[in-house]
Amino acid sequence: MDMPLPFLAIMVVAGVALVVAVVAWSGLSQPARIASKEDARSVFGMEFPDIATDEALVTADGRTALLHCGVGQVGVVAAFGSKFVVRLYDRSDFRHIEFDDDGMVRMQTDDFTFSAMQLRFAEAGEADRLAGWLEENHA
Repeated sequence: MDMPLPFLAIMVVAGVALVVAVVAWSGLSQPARIASKEDARSVFGMEFPDIATDEALVTADGRTALLHCGVGQVGVVAAFGSKFVVRLYDRSDFRHIEFDDDGMVRMQTDDFTFSAMQLRFAEAGEADRLAGWLEENHA
């Protein structure tokens, strides 16, 4: 007995939706978070084990961290779903950087896979520390 194609398509879509709903309901797909500066260093170190980081800044929402990798380089760890995006940028990779008076930082890079970031840091003064890194890197 042959099943009609529209009925089969509906069954496939319903099955996939059911699997997604079960995973979401069961809590198996928790969004990634950066709980501390040490967590950021650990995730960055898995991707770039030979790069030393001396400082880290974590955003207030725990979704992004920036790491000072010495003069000329800034590491980025960003939560993306249940995983992390990890990048290493030179100062010249940033096309646009804007620091607002309220502590918001907007950055655009030449990396088309991860081109824009909007950051608000957990601690006062961290945006200023980032600005210092970027100025140091620009010299």
